[in-house]
Amino acid sequence: MTTFANQKMRAAREQQNMTLEQLGEVIDVSKVTISRYETGKRRPDLETIGKIAEALQISPLDLIEGDTMTVSERYQLTLKKEVLKEVAADLVGSLTNYVINNNLHEDNPLEILLDRLSVIENDRIIDAPNHDELTKIEGYLDEMSEFIDELLTASKDGVA
Repeated sequence: MTTFANQKMRAAREQQNMTLEQLGEVIDVSKVTISRYETGKRRPDLETIGKIAEALQISPLDLIEGDTMTVSERYQLTLKKEVLKEVAADLVGSLTNYVINNNLHEDNPLEILLDRLSVIENDRIIDAPNHDELTKIEGYLDEMSEFIDELLTASKDGVA
């Protein structure tokens, strides 16, 4: 499995004396997106990696790092990601139903929780580089599951 070498990107950009905004203009993305690439909060696709490399006058291979995971370890990581994506999707569904069934407005705090769960489901799980990161996400999802279960129980009991 390969990962994006975000620190190498930043070093190459700084070596070229380019700002986030300048690089963003060259490859047609915002400076916020460039910042997210450099901090590892977002991973560019292969086409974008090529554009970044060209703009920074480096090889695209300089922006890709390999790992030392065995095939079995990669398989286990992929399985765990799939399970956690299902858990997150179930939580999003349960919370969405609760919000709809209780006619809650958009500025309700549960909407913020829904947004956070969607980000976890769509970005953090997919981009998790190792089992340790997935274990952290799993703990967070367990806490959210307990909260949602309590919320649904209280709602059924007429408390919420």
